[in-house]
Amino acid sequence: MGNAGRSGKRTLRDFTVRDLVVLVGPASLLVIGLYLLPFFINAALSLFSWTAFRSDLEWIGLENYRRLDQNGLLWPTIFRTLQFTVICAGAMVVGSLILALGLERNTRSNRILRTVFLLPLVLSPLAAGFVFRALLGLKGTVNTVLSAVTGSDIQIAWLGSGSLTLGVVGLATAWRWFPMILIVFLAGLISIPTDAIDAAKIDGAGPIALIRYVKLPLLAPAMTFAVVVSLIVSLNVFETIVVLTDGGPGRTTEVLNFLIIQEFGEGRFASAAALSTVLYGSIFVLMIGLVTKLRRSEVTL
Repeated sequence: MGNAGRSGKRTLRDFTVRDLVVLVGPASLLVIGLYLLPFFINAALSLFSWTAFRSDLEWIGLENYRRLDQNGLLWPTIFRTLQFTVICAGAMVVGSLILALGLERNTRSNRILRTVFLLPLVLSPLAAGFVFRALLGLKGTVNTVLSAVTGSDIQIAWLGSGSLTLGVVGLATAWRWFPMILIVFLAGLISIPTDAIDAAKIDGAGPIALIRYVKLPLLAPAMTFAVVVSLIVSLNVFETIVVLTDGGPGRTTEVLNFLIIQEFGEGRFASAAALSTVLYGSIFVLMIGLVTKLRRSEVTL
């Protein structure tokens, strides 16, 4: 009997080429067909002069990349994108983790609350945007409630303030997507062995110490998924911004993905392809580095 039979575990060497093709092939074809192939086609198109005003493609090499910041919008947009990503991804991960810790016990009230907190997933990003526009308008529900509580006419420009709006839109986007992260954290908490929890309690660990030294380290795989997904969602936001602010006021909520769609809508297809190549290439590199670092911190039992 080979090593696999004695140890009960199979390594990569125990699989034949046919096994690997059957197991990995379908997923690889999906990744190549839906992600890698479109990305490389898009990158190739960015090397041509291609607009809505001419039907032929003219090779211009890297000229589209040199022109990206010719109007001075690229770097301010990148900075806003980073700000938005920190706000949105941070709210998604931290908020979902806190809720998951509060809803961990399998009680009747927690089961009801879990269902309630999953409701945002039912809404499309456009519908969520319209909900928040109704809530946060000058005469919206939030200002109406604040006026009733304070007894004065409150008209905070939640969606029209250069200092507030980016954060408000980031939180609105986080609200739409946080249930997906919440599910992952709940599953991670439920999968923690009770032996580890009981041993920590016997050693005198209180609730805070239990979270810090037992639950959070064992949630590292779930944290990796949560951070990666939240960053991807934040960097790809578009619909919610269009509904809430349409990039305003004064470009204060224009993020990189919004700029790409704007370039495409104005017929500058090759410029949009160059911007999207930069964005998604950066996301790919960032995710590889981030996943590698986070995976090293994971605890295995």
